[in-house]
Amino acid sequence: MQVAGLLVLFRMNKNVKENIGIILLLYVLGAVTGIIINLI
Repeated sequence: MQVAGLLVLFRMNKNVKENIGIILLLYVLGAVTGIIINLI
């Protein structure tokens, strides 16, 4: 995801705890996808 997308997320959604959860979810999904692609 681009930095601009994260900036829009933080600007539109004022709930910081929810934003951090979304960022962590994106990170975990990206990491798991990368590991799976490496194994193939």
